[in-house]
Amino acid sequence: MIGVAADVYRGRMDSKYSNRGAAAYQAPKKVPTKDDYLREVAAEAKKQHLGGKEVQYILRTRYQKSASSELTLEEASDLAANFIQYAVTYINEMGMNEDDNKLMEGV
Repeated sequence: MIGVAADVYRGRMDSKYSNRGAAAYQAPKKVPTKDDYLREVAAEAKKQHLGGKEVQYILRTRYQKSASSELTLEEASDLAANFIQYAVTYINEMGMNEDDNKLMEGV
């Protein structure tokens, strides 16, 4: 006697494991790195016409760091997630003119 489980698969070419096709497989999600977050920040800074001095000011005031390389992964993630808010705060603190504030209105 072969057993009850063998009767379930009798006459089938596959097993209970072989029918897990590509639909069941999910590729592992890529975990963002610090460099990924910093690239996002650089792209957004460029889009908002902010240079290195402005980004350094945000780093100093928000994280007490003088360079982005000093940021932790968590700080880089926070910076990327909140960069526009921080940039608007920077503009307001520095008292930039009306034309500069209009650049940020599209956000």
